[in-house]
Amino acid sequence: MKKIKLLGLVLSALFLAGCVLTSSSVKSSSDPVDHLQNENLKRVFLAARSGERQELYLLKIYARSGNPVAEKYYGLYWQDTGKLEKAKYWYEKASAHKSDTWSLANLIRKI
Repeated sequence: MKKIKLLGLVLSALFLAGCVLTSSSVKSSSDPVDHLQNENLKRVFLAARSGERQELYLLKIYARSGNPVAEKYYGLYWQDTGKLEKAKYWYEKASAHKSDTWSLANLIRKI
């Protein structure tokens, strides 16, 4: 069972990595690759929030790689767990990309 979970984690990582590598830095928000990547990161976040440690690790990897959506979800994870300083740090990193500055600014203000 552990091998199946690990295989799922590896496949998810490879899929998300493919989405990151194939997407350009200047694409519209209607780009299907960006949308698919965002949906996968949302799924990873929701699994991490419900206690899946492997998914939390995957989210951490993508946040540390500079993905603004992953940074936002990682910040939300820390906010949900009550670690507001960590949440603020990740929200600020995500807002530096200027991809979703308005909503991130609101989240930072609430902390």
